[in-house]
Amino acid sequence: MLFLKLFAIIFINFISFCSVNSDLNNCGKSLVGKGNIIGGSQVPRGVFPWSTALVKSDGQFFCGGTLISKTKIITAAHCIHEKHSTRQTTAHEIRVLLGVYDLNDQYEVGRFTAAVKSIEIHPDWNPNIVSFDADIAIITLEEPVQFTKYIQPICLNSPVSSKGFVVGYGKSEDLLKNHENIPKIIETPIHENANCFLKNQQLVSISSSRTFCGGSGDGQGVCTGDSGSGLFVIYQQTFYLRGIVSSSLFKFGQSCDVDSYSVFTDISHFNGWILDNLGNLTNSNSVSINEYERKFKEIQQSLENQKPIRTTGVWVQWSKFKEGVPENAVRSNYDDNDKYYVHRAYHEGDLIPGKFAILERKSYISYDGKEYIKDNSELLTHTNYVWSDNRNDGLQLIDGGEDKYGTKLYICRVAHKETWVGGKLLNNFCYFPWGGEELNSSLYQALKRKS
Repeated sequence: MLFLKLFAIIFINFISFCSVNSDLNNCGKSLVGKGNIIGGSQVPRGVFPWSTALVKSDGQFFCGGTLISKTKIITAAHCIHEKHSTRQTTAHEIRVLLGVYDLNDQYEVGRFTAAVKSIEIHPDWNPNIVSFDADIAIITLEEPVQFTKYIQPICLNSPVSSKGFVVGYGKSEDLLKNHENIPKIIETPIHENANCFLKNQQLVSISSSRTFCGGSGDGQGVCTGDSGSGLFVIYQQTFYLRGIVSSSLFKFGQSCDVDSYSVFTDISHFNGWILDNLGNLTNSNSVSINEYERKFKEIQQSLENQKPIRTTGVWVQWSKFKEGVPENAVRSNYDDNDKYYVHRAYHEGDLIPGKFAILERKSYISYDGKEYIKDNSELLTHTNYVWSDNRNDGLQLIDGGEDKYGTKLYICRVAHKETWVGGKLLNNFCYFPWGGEELNSSLYQALKRKS
């Protein structure tokens, strides 16, 4: 299944030597010591101890998975219930190989074969449609595994990153080859869906708002069959699960198109569902839920405390405890009874332009279909700006921030409810907060610098 093509990776020089007897409840840590992959694609054993292989009862490899606790594996839903199939694979038909390296070495030291107790597919997964939305499932093992230097859980609640690493046994684009016996790795750039759609519109049908695309689009992409394998990112020398390999495009005469991008399930949209399925676990046999939440809060706090992204204009820090607004603060409307100003604030790793309502003393941004109130934000100040609905006037757009993938978010406003409401401009739509929701319109004015 997924052969991961790679020409050169210089990787994993940050891992310090650890004792197997250390606190094994720490997630996202490799205990095998330093490792390097230079000019090659094979992974040293134990560097990714959360990577697992799913096999049928006859030992045939079919998908990858990621260990998140002593009893839980995350994989893709379509590994369990394939597209356009009426039959779902049952728990007794599956085995999970943990601590595995060489699939052909049945007597490999440190390998453990685990029986499966149950399988939970996300309720939104629909095998009868083209889209790979909610392509996620959780496998529960019959018995808790013991953590070793070859078996460790990964962390959830992934931080922001522009690239990740995919590890798997997947087959190459050559249809005659079933799979690799030794895991391989590829460094995978992470993109916003819209950027990939511009390169290949075929990706639209298999994607959703809860997926992202990855790959470089230059022959170094993942390939069909490594479905269920994780995409891992690094934050402060700790690995986190960012996505799940979901789907790829095909090329005539090959099992996949490595020159295109691949679709990944975005874990960040399913953290609540995952934690619900971890709810009956304790510290004795898993990485604690409190630990996940603590790490997540630390990451979010560090994001909100980071230095502002370099953008056009002058931004002034504001909080709900301040009086008034800065001089020359940019207005999105001119109604003295309902003053809205242009502001931006961090949310879920994005720096998002929105509206600041002076009478309510509240800052609003929109994200993923909802409106959010932010206590701390930055107000835009300048005098050399103009609102324009002419998309061909040649004036410079004012960028108010960027999303977690590095895509610029420009400043816009929409005429709504007899006033002008500020928001973020993305892919020719202005997204703005209103009444608890994220609304959008293709009829907008963009904030630009005067010529």
